[in-house]
Amino acid sequence: GKSHHRYQEIGTINSAYNGYLKIKISDPDVWMYYHRYLIEQQLGRKLSKFEHVHHLNGDKIDNHIENLVVMTQIEHAGLPNSQNGYPRCPVCGYRHPPHD
Repeated sequence: GKSHHRYQEIGTINSAYNGYLKIKISDPDVWMYYHRYLIEQQLGRKLSKFEHVHHLNGDKIDNHIENLVVMTQIEHAGLPNSQNGYPRCPVCGYRHPPHD
């Protein structure tokens, strides 16, 4: 409960295990991704589970509203993957093994 030494207030923002930020939205312990929360507040509606929020600059913790865009799961999956370890290709802009 609220008297427990580890209790966190509603509105508390913490890092999630995957590098994104999360915000506590209700008790007893209900959290959501902060970028999704901010977009929902901006739009005035809940996002569906099929709507993804993309960070335009690739920075998972840059949650300025101008850095966030809602897209479908398919659109999001089609973006260049900045987490695959390859440098950005100067030819096509995607990250992949070097061209032959």
